[in-house]
Amino acid sequence: HLRRLTRGDEEITYQWANDELNRKNSFNSSPIGFEEHLTWFTRKISDSNAIYYICEINNSPAGLIRFDINNDKVIIGITIDKKFRGKKLSSRILHKSCEEISNFVDLPIIAYIKKENIASVKSFEKAGFNFVKNITIQNIDTYEYIYRK
Repeated sequence: HLRRLTRGDEEITYQWANDELNRKNSFNSSPIGFEEHLTWFTRKISDSNAIYYICEINNSPAGLIRFDINNDKVIIGITIDKKFRGKKLSSRILHKSCEEISNFVDLPIIAYIKKENIASVKSFEKAGFNFVKNITIQNIDTYEYIYRK
C-alpha cells in the first residue's frame, strides 16, 4: 500500500535516513541530525514539487519513495526499512510508485545510482528502468537510469 508522506512520519524517516546502508548509498554519507532532518521534512512536506510516499506492508512502514520534480524530469529515490530488505520488494515498490506518479506527472523519471550499489541497480532494472549513461555526481561514479510508462 502506498500513502503520501504526512506529519507523524518524521521519526521513521529520520531512522531510515540515518540507517548505515542508506547513508553509504547516499551521495551525502554524513549522519543527519534530528533538527536538520525536521527542517528537511517540513520543507518537503509542503513543497508541491516533492511527492513522497510511504510504502506500508501489513500496516508497517516498509520504505520511502521520493519524487522530486525538477523542471523537465522527476528524480526518484528509494529507502527500504532494514526489516524488509532482501525480500525482493524494491522493484515492486518502485514500479507501483512510478505507475502512480505517472498518472499526474508527465515527465521522465530519472534515478541516479552509485555504481557500487548493485542491489539498487538490479531493483531499478527489474522495475522497468533503462540505463542511460555513466555520469559523475559529487566525484562519485554514478549510473543514470530512466523510466518511461
